[in-house]
Amino acid sequence: LTSIRKITEHLKDNLEVHLLATDTAISVMATEIIHEAINNCKIGNYSIKAFYDKDTYVIKGLQVKDRDDFVSKGMVNLVKTIESIASGYYDNCVLNITGGYKAVIPYLTIMGQVFGMPIYYIFEDTNSLIEIPQVPLDIKWKILDDYCEEFHRLEKENIGNRKNYNRDFLTAAEAFIERDDDYISLSPLG
Repeated sequence: LTSIRKITEHLKDNLEVHLLATDTAISVMATEIIHEAINNCKIGNYSIKAFYDKDTYVIKGLQVKDRDDFVSKGMVNLVKTIESIASGYYDNCVLNITGGYKAVIPYLTIMGQVFGMPIYYIFEDTNSLIEIPQVPLDIKWKILDDYCEEFHRLEKENIGNRKNYNRDFLTAAEAFIERDDDYISLSPLG
């Protein structure tokens, strides 16, 4: 709640806040309480419209009991949900990485950096809003272009046998792929 208030004050604008919950009962309950507390509220001259839909915004697999589900389902579903909210238009989006699992923060930070979204954070024991500065990243988009078919095939298969994929693809795209013996899948970044 503090971070949302601070971001509103910092941006000096009306906000639409999309509340995402992890795949746990306590997170769902907390998100519902936060939604109720901030929906249609005003902070100074600015209003907040909160969005929360249990069917869409509870991120399936985003939990810490099963590492494989966390990485292969939870993080992938989180990225897809944020992409769906942004609808490919990130200019008016910000990420508030204050609440939730600490393991999610690196992924969201990378996503924010890649898409140029401001990233905000409040340390647990302070009320100071921190904006994580944008870093000039150089993404090798050519890899995505060169291996577009392989990426789409792996996305469709979900898990593929590494022997069925070009060695150059496996080497060039290693940051986007997770390996488990002879099998590969797209990483959350992928």
